[in-house]
Amino acid sequence: MLATRTHFYSNPSWNPEPGKVINKPNGVNVYEGVPKDYTGDDVTPSVFLNVLQGKKEALNGHGSGKVIASGPQDNVFVYFADHGAPGIVAFPSEYLHASQLHTAIMNMHEQKKYNKMVLYIEACESGSMFPGLPKDIKVFATTAANDHESSYACYYDDKLDTFLGDVYSVCWMENSDKASLSSESLQQQFQIVKKETNTSHVQEFGDMSMKNLKLSAFQGNQRSNNGLVITEEDVEKTVPRFDLSNSVDAHETTMYILRRRLQKAETKEEQEAITAELQDEYLIREIIEDTLQNIVRNATTDQELINRVNEAKNPSLSTACYDEAIDHLHYTCVEFQNSFRIGEVAKCEFPSAVFIKFTDMKYNHKECGGVVLDSKRVATAAHCVLPDLQKVELRTGIVNSGKRGIALSWRRVISMPANKKGEDINDLAIITLVRPIHFYNCYKGIELAKPDESFVDRTCMSIGWGKHNTKLLSPHVL
Repeated sequence: MLATRTHFYSNPSWNPEPGKVINKPNGVNVYEGVPKDYTGDDVTPSVFLNVLQGKKEALNGHGSGKVIASGPQDNVFVYFADHGAPGIVAFPSEYLHASQLHTAIMNMHEQKKYNKMVLYIEACESGSMFPGLPKDIKVFATTAANDHESSYACYYDDKLDTFLGDVYSVCWMENSDKASLSSESLQQQFQIVKKETNTSHVQEFGDMSMKNLKLSAFQGNQRSNNGLVITEEDVEKTVPRFDLSNSVDAHETTMYILRRRLQKAETKEEQEAITAELQDEYLIREIIEDTLQNIVRNATTDQELINRVNEAKNPSLSTACYDEAIDHLHYTCVEFQNSFRIGEVAKCEFPSAVFIKFTDMKYNHKECGGVVLDSKRVATAAHCVLPDLQKVELRTGIVNSGKRGIALSWRRVISMPANKKGEDINDLAIITLVRPIHFYNCYKGIELAKPDESFVDRTCMSIGWGKHNTKLLSPHVL
């Protein structure tokens, strides 16, 4: 068994039980003993494809270096779970295209890297990952959804503030837990999962002659605890275990979790922090929608064509043009990964950077950027701090002057004015808050340099507020 995962489970800032993974209500820790071959930054499409194809030399310096060293007598089982969209599935910072997966599978077939291969894919629009998959290369795949619908999360846990599973994945895993793997076939499991997954349309692709093969050929020979033998009659009698009201569209899980957290928040500070997160989530959706609409309008003024583009459910996924457009949008408009750039920041990319609005007694206001030092202190420019200060508003996550921030109670502001008139040298002010702010993924203190820390070969980042010649919105990163 070989495993790749982002390893976010051990993040103590939001996980009440760091280092543990629980995948059903009142479940046990299923993380213990699971290999961690590739974690964190090593979880990428290229690493995944190299592992799948057994390209050990391409993985030097990555994770354990372990690959699927399979040959013509070996069966291969692949389970993938993450986000998805038409023609892609998501890794933490990159996308895997259907065309890339198709090429890897065909290479494995030509190089006799497997006897038979089965893939289970949990992701939204996952049915778009296998267009044109040949039916004669001994590959069988099932997906959580068709090519234009979401998959669904389930098993919400109020203690952990998250969903413990996805409907499709829970269905096949719990079926494998209770069934006799040596008796149940791939087709029987597919039919059971298809019937129980009442929130999306489970799909199957590839070589249908493999459907009668037993699960044990791919999921292991060990008999499950119950050893239940499933018959065709049992499949027909299967009753879905999931109430639609308890399953949530994967696109809406973040909003759902935040609303549930807000409902049970006990203090005003918690409510304010969670409300800010909700505002950030709404804002990023607005930005994405506006960005895409602007792209469409710049491409054509034909309203009929604009309507067709906006309403299309099945874009052309098999073209290099589509892949290139997706990557360009991702790297240019959402994820900024260049070592030098001037541009808008992505959501939560710099959780220590904040937008601050100062208001004085006459309701004059001034807007500036700032840096979170810790839960009660924020650094900003001294020239931003108005005399007769009445109110300080802070906005985290995506910094946007057009959105309302959270009004904070401040204890004092200590300013160090510039040394020379007209020059912003030593232009620093520290705002001390009355109550600490709740840290979350979009709001964290900056990691300050130690007194003896060297800056050689380190990246210098300047975060500011204002206009520049690229005509983009603030804030900017140089």
